[in-house]
Amino acid sequence: MSQLSSRHTLSRRSVLLLSIILVGITACGNSASAANSLPSGKGPMPTITLDNTAPSNIDIIFNINMRNGSLSLSGHALSWPEFLLGYQATYQGKLVIFQKGEKVACNSSVLQNQGEIKIVPIPAAGTVIHCTYTSPQGTANWSITVPESPVITSPKPNSVITRSTATYYTMTVLPNCKTSGVELDYPDGRGGMAGMGNDSSVNCGSSQKVDTSTLPPGSGGIGVGEFLQPAYATNNPGFHSFTMQIYTSTTIPVTWK
Repeated sequence: MSQLSSRHTLSRRSVLLLSIILVGITACGNSASAANSLPSGKGPMPTITLDNTAPSNIDIIFNINMRNGSLSLSGHALSWPEFLLGYQATYQGKLVIFQKGEKVACNSSVLQNQGEIKIVPIPAAGTVIHCTYTSPQGTANWSITVPESPVITSPKPNSVITRSTATYYTMTVLPNCKTSGVELDYPDGRGGMAGMGNDSSVNCGSSQKVDTSTLPPGSGGIGVGEFLQPAYATNNPGFHSFTMQIYTSTTIPVTWK
């Protein structure tokens, strides 16, 4: 388990549950390399400008981050239906700086490279979102089907949970779950919430246990999330490589005793 930084608001929660799971689809049908696609985290990602920004010349990582749920903070209930779309365009491990009108648009909403847009309310499961990349050298099209959210079946919302080294929870497992995890929210002592998430991926079993013995007492939450296989997206639309990251999660309020 690793402790995560405290925050005073919950309107924008980071993905804390798991290390990123990458499922890449290259033009040749091989898995894309995470090491070549993502920044190292050791500093700003190097950038590059290209004369040729044709789809076949760049690598795309496309992110879907869907969150449902609520928490209680200082007696006030907070909820955040949140559906985020984002992408990163790279060339040989460097972030591509677009200068010739290149853009990615999903259902007419334009996304920024290495940025994201929020769609509220969350589109219903099964909704199809159409995306297009446009550059002077060509276009690429793909579609996304909005997944369902996992459901925490035990404990129930607003339960009082005695902290222990083996706190069990159960959840629904989506058909295309690749890996899952849990986040525990607890009071940070300054009127806000902090979170604790697992460091490594776990299987998609419907029943899991987690150590809650070190959490402080008070209002908090349990969140479960699942990374999904890319069955919700079309195959590689013509990029040099196309990596889809699909994450969906739910949080319920509880009280730690």
